[in-house]
Amino acid sequence: MIETPRLLLRPWRESDMPLFAEQNADPAVMQYLTGVLSREASDAYARRAQQHFADHGFCKWAVEAPGVAPFIGAVGLSHVAIEASFTPPSKSHGVSTGATGAAATRPKQRKRRLTMGATGSDCRRLSP
Repeated sequence: MIETPRLLLRPWRESDMPLFAEQNADPAVMQYLTGVLSREASDAYARRAQQHFADHGFCKWAVEAPGVAPFIGAVGLSHVAIEASFTPPSKSHGVSTGATGAAATRPKQRKRRLTMGATGSDCRRLSP
């Protein structure tokens, strides 16, 4: 769990599922995302987040506003494999993953929002 002065990012609970499904069924909420989701698709999303945590140790957590609301949404990180012509997997050497992991494990860094990445040219400079 991750706690801020106003929020609690926590593992998903069964009681989150209907609230999450309600958010995901709202066209205004989903306008800039993937589009509205059925209850089944919403539940599957949350289950994938749970599995992602089991596999990687981080995920899109359920967000609670303690004393205000038991569930207000979801936020977090996902491990995404991207293969593109400018970042070939054979030449990336895990630069972005390693740098992000190192930064995220530093206590002071956890309090800040980080955006990190390596371009193909960065990877080529590090290639043997």
